[in-house]
Amino acid sequence: MHFALTKEQKNFFLKNSYIEFTSLWGEKELSLFTDLQKPGAKDLCRQDDKFKRIIFNPSLAQVAKELTEKKTLRFGFDELIGGSSVQKGKNLQDRCSIKGLEIALLIALDSDLDAQTPPPFCCEKGNGCFFRPNFPFEKSLLKKLKKRRFLLIAWADPQAKYSISKNDPDPYFLKKYGYYPEQLLREPWHPLFR
Repeated sequence: MHFALTKEQKNFFLKNSYIEFTSLWGEKELSLFTDLQKPGAKDLCRQDDKFKRIIFNPSLAQVAKELTEKKTLRFGFDELIGGSSVQKGKNLQDRCSIKGLEIALLIALDSDLDAQTPPPFCCEKGNGCFFRPNFPFEKSLLKKLKKRRFLLIAWADPQAKYSISKNDPDPYFLKKYGYYPEQLLREPWHPLFR
């Protein structure tokens, strides 16, 4: 998997704070997520090497770096989500206990071609949408996504830190890795992508 971004794609992202890519993942990658049903499952990349290989794919991080015009990004987290699990908070940064997020990617794990799907959510399985963490969620349309499943991957600034958010559905998930509030993210849990 390799991507070459065009100037038009970068400009679209800069203007709109999101961009969707078709067929970002194929059946091989998507089949790994078939049995995962529970929205809210975080850190799949730490649970199994098969998830780690595709979530830590350098090509995805390269696209994220190009879109943000950053030389280095730090892995923030991954999470299996459904439309209903983003009800809290007005955007991703507001509902996340990692401060300093730079960009995120939502990959559709199933399809609903009849749905009116707002960005950053994609309607077709395998499509992915990169978006800025302050991109607003259209709450009126999120209810229609309740039965859909997406994988969220987020990258942060290299100096990002753990800062508890009252809107985070699981604000203490980093404590199990030995973090305390206001601590900088670090290796090996949050590797750098250069």
